[in-house]
Amino acid sequence: MHLKLATRLIISSLLISIIPILIISSYSLYISSGELEGAVNSHLLQAREETFDNLGDYFAILEKQLATLADRDIIVDSIKSFNMAIDGLDVDLGKRYDADLAANEGMLKARYAYQEANTANVPKDAINRWWPQDRAARILQHYYIAANPYPANEKQKLDFAADGSRYSQFHRRLHPIMRGFIEKFEYDDLIIVDINTGRILYSVKKNLDFGTSLTTGPYSNSSLAQVYKEAANSNTVDSIHFIDNRPYEPTYNKAVSFVATPIFDNGTKVGILVMELGDHIEDQVMVYDKQWKERGMGKTGEAILVDSKHLLRSQSRLLIEDPTAFTNTLKGLESAASIWQTVEKSGSAIGILEWQAPAVDNALNGKSGLIHTNNYLGKAVIAAYKPMTFAGTTWALLVTMDEAEAFSGLNDLYTLIIEMVIVIAGIVIFVSWLFARTISNPITTTINIVSSSSTQMAATTSEQERIANQQAASVTEISTTMEELNVSSKQSAQQAQAASEGTQSVLKLAEEGSFQVQEMLQGMEELRSKVGAIAQQILQLSDQISQISSITGLMTDFANETKMLAMNAAVEAVRAGEHGKGFSVLSVEIRKLAEESKRSAERINGLISEIQKATNSTVMATEEGTKTVEHTINVAHSTASSLTSVSEAMHSVATNAQQISLNIQQQAEAVRQVVTAMNELKTGAKEGAAGISQTKDGIKALNDAALKLKAMT
Repeated sequence: MHLKLATRLIISSLLISIIPILIISSYSLYISSGELEGAVNSHLLQAREETFDNLGDYFAILEKQLATLADRDIIVDSIKSFNMAIDGLDVDLGKRYDADLAANEGMLKARYAYQEANTANVPKDAINRWWPQDRAARILQHYYIAANPYPANEKQKLDFAADGSRYSQFHRRLHPIMRGFIEKFEYDDLIIVDINTGRILYSVKKNLDFGTSLTTGPYSNSSLAQVYKEAANSNTVDSIHFIDNRPYEPTYNKAVSFVATPIFDNGTKVGILVMELGDHIEDQVMVYDKQWKERGMGKTGEAILVDSKHLLRSQSRLLIEDPTAFTNTLKGLESAASIWQTVEKSGSAIGILEWQAPAVDNALNGKSGLIHTNNYLGKAVIAAYKPMTFAGTTWALLVTMDEAEAFSGLNDLYTLIIEMVIVIAGIVIFVSWLFARTISNPITTTINIVSSSSTQMAATTSEQERIANQQAASVTEISTTMEELNVSSKQSAQQAQAASEGTQSVLKLAEEGSFQVQEMLQGMEELRSKVGAIAQQILQLSDQISQISSITGLMTDFANETKMLAMNAAVEAVRAGEHGKGFSVLSVEIRKLAEESKRSAERINGLISEIQKATNSTVMATEEGTKTVEHTINVAHSTASSLTSVSEAMHSVATNAQQISLNIQQQAEAVRQVVTAMNELKTGAKEGAAGISQTKDGIKALNDAALKLKAMT
């Protein structure tokens, strides 16, 4: 894939700009995530400690209030008064109660039926099991529960029953004080229990346990009975006994907690004062008075207490804020398939919903720390945990926040960085595009010029290559002709040598006598014939030499033209700059080769000029010899007696024949040198053609490079 130069510049600029930003952003995210997690962890730990301290303060105040209340004279005196009144209850109210017994007990059973209908997870015979067997308990429940004009959950509003009994008189004096106490401090109930019989002598709320015995009555196995027995077994003043968060049938099986302390009268234990807490802890401390956001807990932060059975001890924030969303989430949990309906009906998850997690286990085992875990709804949270102990009971205190919310700031930072990278990338692309245009446009113009010049140079070089090839072919043809001329010259030399030898023979015969005149005449005829042939061959040689001279002239002109082309190519190479350096070297070599070719042609012209001079001399000598032979023949015919003249003439012929032989040998040597020069010229022409071909290849490579660079722009 070939990318244009502008595109490459844009991509390079984008990478140069974006990569450092990404590196810095990644490092910033890494640092920020660490700092953010540290801040979240610190906040959760601080919230945990504040909650722990608030719970500690709450329990300390509770202990002090309970002990102070148990030590008040009105509480101590009420035990004696209520016991005396209950003992005389049958006397005070028995006849009146029995007078309409069926109606009275019917009214009470109707209240029990209401209790059964509104209590979760109770057996069908609950009314029979709850029904008090003690007559005094039934009379008290009739006047203070069944006949109480206030609704079922507001029975505490009745200060006294208008029955004229002594019990009601004592109740009228104590009840406003006790009711005011729980309303002020938001406790659920205050209960006074007789130490000997376990009877509930008094309660603010008047639940169905009112008047019954915690030792022999229907609730003798309840959590209230248990805390009563623990306190009854204690001989320590102000000792605190606690039963945590268990379902209690008189409160519609709602999970409640009881705190108890013994009541002493002059060192004698006379009763037990019990405080019912209900979900008071969650309202006051654990849910921050429902001001989570104001306390820096965001949308999901909460504090949760978990008991030793891994059941929630305080209410879920989501259940308080959005019960429907809580129930829907609970429905989706396989572990909560059997309890979600109970939670939905009761409106509470306390004592019902379980939370199994390492953080809970660690806290229940006395450890403190912070961990990433899943909460009771399976959501990923950060949890700061710590054990919380009160009156021998240990809970796991956990302050949590959803991980998604805890790191929402990091997500916002991540989004901001992405937006910043996109904006910067857009700016970089635009600026890079402008910059690329300022660079690529001049380059494109230069490349077009280089491409056009290289195309023209390629065409010129192709023409030079064609001419060089033609020149090489011409030189090859001349070399062939010169080879043939060399062979002919050798033959002429041999013939001239033979003629010289013949002349010597004729001279010898002439000296022998006149009787050989006729044979001499025949020899002269033969000599004339051979001299004529030599003259003809010399004339032909003269014509061929003239042709060679023309060819060498053409070679000289071609060398000059090649030199001019090489000079032009050198100029174009200089204009091409760095891309033309290689071609400049080739043009220099071509110019040198052209100059060498010119010098070789000039040498050949010099040799040819000498050959022409020698040939002309030979022609003249041959013509002179021919005339002499004819004259000798005429003389021989005219006078046979002129042997001396013939002898002298033959001497002259012999001398001329030797000269001819010498000249022809020189001509043969000159032809051989011409052949050698032509071979050198042939080799030079081939090298020149090869050099031009290489130059053509270099120009083609230059043109290809220019086209590629043009494609990049």
